[in-house]
Amino acid sequence: MSPFGVAYAEINDHQFEEAEELAKRDNDLARRAYILNLIASSQAKDKQGLEQANVLINEVLDLARRIDSNQEKVSTLIGSAAVCSRFDTSRSLGILRDAIDIANKVETFTGDTKISRSVKLGDFYYFYPMYEQELTFNEIIRRQGLDDFNATLAQLQNLKYRTPR
Repeated sequence: MSPFGVAYAEINDHQFEEAEELAKRDNDLARRAYILNLIASSQAKDKQGLEQANVLINEVLDLARRIDSNQEKVSTLIGSAAVCSRFDTSRSLGILRDAIDIANKVETFTGDTKISRSVKLGDFYYFYPMYEQELTFNEIIRRQGLDDFNATLAQLQNLKYRTPR
């Protein structure tokens, strides 16, 4: 199993420290940010984990600034906004605003935040998506819209392309 698969399994087993350690050794910044977003998301479900979730979100935002691809930056920021929407609506809106600013630089942004990666295991390539089932653009819009419809709508109106609106 790949280190990504192991980290993902560790998150499902609530072994957050082990998953975080594996993520920090990953050279792929987008994949590292995804794992940290997933850990923060899991920890945000419990009030005692909110402080650590905030620490991880700060780390993810720092990683997002260093990611070269604007599309991957948008996906990473959308994921962080989705996590924050569970416990800090105003911060979530700020991250969403930053994601939209970057999305407007991506030619024909459609709202699809999926990032695809592959890993070679033996003679086979295993393809896996990130930000496809969880921490997606639709999730953040749905969550934010329930909390503050008008502020969410105002952010969406800043999107250059109509498709994701």
